[in-house]
Amino acid sequence: MRDIIVIGASAGGIEPLSKLVGGLAPGIRAALFVVVHIPSDANSALPQMLTRLGTLPALHPSNGEPLKRGRIYVAPPDRHLVVERARVGVNVGPKENRRRPSIDLLFRTAARSYGARVIGILLSGLSDDGSAGLATISARGGVTIVQDPAEARFAQMSRNAMELIKVDHCVGADAMGPLLMSLVSGGPAPLVTDEQCLRNKSSKQPWITRWNRRDSDVQTVAVSCGKSTMRRYDFNVVSVTRTPLPDSRTLSPIRSKSRCGRRSAG
Repeated sequence: MRDIIVIGASAGGIEPLSKLVGGLAPGIRAALFVVVHIPSDANSALPQMLTRLGTLPALHPSNGEPLKRGRIYVAPPDRHLVVERARVGVNVGPKENRRRPSIDLLFRTAARSYGARVIGILLSGLSDDGSAGLATISARGGVTIVQDPAEARFAQMSRNAMELIKVDHCVGADAMGPLLMSLVSGGPAPLVTDEQCLRNKSSKQPWITRWNRRDSDVQTVAVSCGKSTMRRYDFNVVSVTRTPLPDSRTLSPIRSKSRCGRRSAG
């Protein structure tokens, strides 16, 4: 059963979010959580707009509110939205990726609380917020979806995620509603090819080596930039540490495109 859907969007993300919500059938047995980057002092009318566009009620939740299926929980301005066991959390904790609300925090808490029941979606945006969180969802058995970079008004968020992990589905906004309905109902997902997405990934960035290692349910990605040390990102923690290069005999090397020296995992 997959009944927790977490969605992150930034610049250019309102239009695909509207299409996604409008494509959901009545009575979908899932709870949706949405983080959109907006100014901290803005008055958000996003819940009212999403309620008009679709069949599910959308709202700014209160901290500790019971989690219910068939609702869309939208992060209030300047507040983090987190997923807890059977409850919704709203807080003013420290910013992540210079953002509050943070997409990474939403995705990470959902993955910790519900594991393989989570579906994570990244829409249009200019930042790398959400990439590490989507990797956490993937590491815990959830489903990962990104908006097709060819369609997104700003493709950076989709591309950043695709550089970090192999996403499960790369689709246009119009296809997301039917895809979600199939995933939530437990039926086979519509056949989606990622060839177009792969063609739209940036080809100008240098090749580097990345290792994936899973210790228990923690996935570690280490990015080598041709130096004696590397950054290591543990997706279930916020901190980033620098460690010596690991013994490559204990890891499975893969090839990945990423910007050397750039914090690509949140």
